[in-house]
Amino acid sequence: MAVSEAQRRATNKWNKANLEQLAIRIPKGEKDIFKAFAETAGLSLAQFIREACYEKAGQEPPKTE
Repeated sequence: MAVSEAQRRATNKWNKANLEQLAIRIPKGEKDIFKAFAETAGLSLAQFIREACYEKAGQEPPKTE
C-alpha cells in the first residue's frame, strides 16, 4: 500500500523532532557481520549498535517507545 504525501510529511516531521542520525565508517564486510549479530539477537542493526554502546559503557540503555 502506498504511503500518502501527508503521511510522509508527518513521519518526516516526527523524525526531525525526535531522532538524530549517526554515521560511522567501518571496513568493508563488517556491516554484514554486524547485521548477522543483530538478526541473531532479534534486533535491528541500529538497536543492536545502540545497546552495544551502552553495554560497553556499563550503563543500561534508556527505554524507547
